[in-house]
Amino acid sequence: MTVDVDRILRSPEATYTASYNQRDLLLYAVGIGESALQFTYEFDESFSAFPLYPVCLPFKGQSQDVVPFPPETVSVAPDGMPSFNPAMILHGEQSVEILRPLDPAGGELTGRTKVISFYDKGKGTLMETQTQFEDANGPVAKLISGSFIRGITGYQGKGRKLPARVQIPKRQPDFHDEFKTSPHQAQVYRLSG
Repeated sequence: MTVDVDRILRSPEATYTASYNQRDLLLYAVGIGESALQFTYEFDESFSAFPLYPVCLPFKGQSQDVVPFPPETVSVAPDGMPSFNPAMILHGEQSVEILRPLDPAGGELTGRTKVISFYDKGKGTLMETQTQFEDANGPVAKLISGSFIRGITGYQGKGRKLPARVQIPKRQPDFHDEFKTSPHQAQVYRLSG
């Protein structure tokens, strides 16, 4: 299995369109167990998109139907990457930077995704991608997603410097909460993309 990391990191960004409407925002909020009317009732005077909603946009694309996994918008392997079974992917980390709130009435966004790092982690690869979404008024959100792909190994990795491992404090937590999910919550969430 040959891995060409330089070629992977030079691969052109994937560009696609993602759209959403109020129904999508409501479905996402219910799918994450949100109950605040600001996110679950479109006639609330402060109705808005839950801030993490952009995370599901790469999976949703423009579809108003159930989306297969992996969807076309995120399933394009970069140049230089060996073929692999999509069942070997594990979503490992996610960061979201909200640059501007989404329009609560809905809208159409352009997503641009690029591989920013590709590292051999021993039993597989950590591939990080950066996606930026923008609408007609400019950038809206920036996502960095880390996926672990089992079985792709044996190369020297490159890319952005990986963050240092977070050290867990040796003390009691600052806050503790328990949150019960509904029996159908995962089934509702998957409808968001």
